[in-house]
Amino acid sequence: MKRIVLLLVLIACGTAPEKARMPASGTMMAGDSMAMMAAALVAAEQARLDSAAAGDTAALAHHRAALPALLKAIQTDLMHMGMHRDSAYDALIDSVRRDPGDLARVRRMLGGYTAMAAKGKRG
Repeated sequence: MKRIVLLLVLIACGTAPEKARMPASGTMMAGDSMAMMAAALVAAEQARLDSAAAGDTAALAHHRAALPALLKAIQTDLMHMGMHRDSAYDALIDSVRRDPGDLARVRRMLGGYTAMAAKGKRG
């Protein structure tokens, strides 16, 4: 009997339990509360870059393996904040994709992301 009452209440509300909708992803604008996906990855990448610059070949290999996920997270964060990258930053990202061993270029890319993310958080 309780199940029937619950079902009738849910039907009256217009939402059946199996049809509950989740908010659409990618709809957050600058100023909305959100977790930055790339923030933790950037911190870890900077530590790897320091180790790789000191000659740690394992850190360099890990850097190369982690780079695609980092680039995707950066792109997602900027999109969610409504930030539009400029052609110079796009060219920098492309050059990092082509040559992930250029650690100075990777650091510039991370710095650009950090600056844009800080600007986006301020609104």
